[in-house]
Amino acid sequence: MKNNAKKEKKSNIIKELISSKPYDQEFSVKPLKFLFVIVNQYQGNYFVDAFEELGLSAAFISYGKGTATDDLKHILGIGEDKKDVVMCLVRAEDIEKYLKICRERFSVSQAAKGIAFAIPVDSMISVFAYKFISDTRQNRRL
Repeated sequence: MKNNAKKEKKSNIIKELISSKPYDQEFSVKPLKFLFVIVNQYQGNYFVDAFEELGLSAAFISYGKGTATDDLKHILGIGEDKKDVVMCLVRAEDIEKYLKICRERFSVSQAAKGIAFAIPVDSMISVFAYKFISDTRQNRRL
């Protein structure tokens, strides 16, 4: 019963963030940002699923291990040094939607805390790659 309530809450948040835009705004070339989300191990799948529900084409998880000493981890309050690093390219105009999902998840519990940040993308190799990454593969009127 709790899982259904969690899924429903997640779906409601995502439905609020999805908006329909006019064709010329939806399929024009826009700036991109590379979003990184660093969370405890096994937490990354939540973000991949939530981002895909928002319409993201591709998100990747890489596994990481912290290098901090035990003393530093104690001072910073870091209990686990095994991390999931979620990486994805998103439209710059939509970055707040993705960061809102991160903030919502980080506020759930201490174990769900993490870091999310984005950096701008300066260039792209081809229009085809841009369309795939920005989820405009189908360039047609709806």
